[in-house]
Amino acid sequence: MKLKRAKYLIYAVAAFMMTMPLAGCGSSSSSSTGTISLSITDAPVDDAMEVYLTFTSFTLLGVEGTADAGPYEIPLQYQGVNLMDYQGNDHAALVTGLEVPVGNYKVRLDADLTFTPDSQMSWISFDAASQRCTEAPVGEVVFDEASGTCRFPLVIPSEEESWFKPKGDVTITAGGSSAFTIEFDLRKNVVDPSNEDVAFKLKPTGLRLVNDTVVGSIEGAVDTALLETECAEATPVVYLYGRAGAVDEFIPDDIHPDNLSYITSVPVLMDSPTTYGYKVGFVLPGEYGVALLCAEDDPETDEDLTFLAAVDGVTVIANKVTYQDLPPASN
Repeated sequence: MKLKRAKYLIYAVAAFMMTMPLAGCGSSSSSSTGTISLSITDAPVDDAMEVYLTFTSFTLLGVEGTADAGPYEIPLQYQGVNLMDYQGNDHAALVTGLEVPVGNYKVRLDADLTFTPDSQMSWISFDAASQRCTEAPVGEVVFDEASGTCRFPLVIPSEEESWFKPKGDVTITAGGSSAFTIEFDLRKNVVDPSNEDVAFKLKPTGLRLVNDTVVGSIEGAVDTALLETECAEATPVVYLYGRAGAVDEFIPDDIHPDNLSYITSVPVLMDSPTTYGYKVGFVLPGEYGVALLCAEDDPETDEDLTFLAAVDGVTVIANKVTYQDLPPASN
């Protein structure tokens, strides 16, 4: 069974503090400005050791149809983050307490995807002894002896080439303080190379943008005997769905382009030598379903997968933890 020990990381790791007013914004009066803090988190991808991105800037874009100004570009001075280090309720701060004009904005996050034998700014890496690395074309991947991994390039298959645009708006109020987190769902947004290409594709859209002040979380234990029996050869994962209703009406589905109910996923982690659990962070208030899967899931195709346990009607409340075991504990 492919299980990893849980990591408990400090939020401020990789933080870049920006507390001065944004250049060109005019007066710092609280009547015309507010502050924003922006972080990132990750839903991981199976087998990868690292998904490392070097962020160069983020931009606030005025929402179409409003009178809000913009764009406002905020440099991040080539801040590198391994997204695999930030899962569940963990996140990495990109900016903290940045003063910006009031308004409603979209967020764009830019990255440097440069990848050459001598310089890698962003990459996805795997165990150097894995078949993926040993069979990779010579000269097109980079082996890192210090970490025992091999690095593959990342590309964004779109005209934008180097930026990500999460779903959702950012609202800055006069004198207010706003904090948002962008979730990279790597299980959904990282696509394996096809044909002769070695570069992994990163989808620039489909990222979630959530307001930190109104989110809750879901966590629970996962049955050890079930994992040992059913997950000997696969990585156990818990999927989160935006569905509600009776359990017998809840039919979880795999990740594919037409599955609009899927929200995110998290790995099952080892909480102690004999117990396992999961944590889904940054969930907006509402009713959800959670389901346990032990199978490879291709995000580009609709597959017939078997879920080992599923629960619907899981209620999330702002700033609270909802506990839900998989399978549900018997009464």
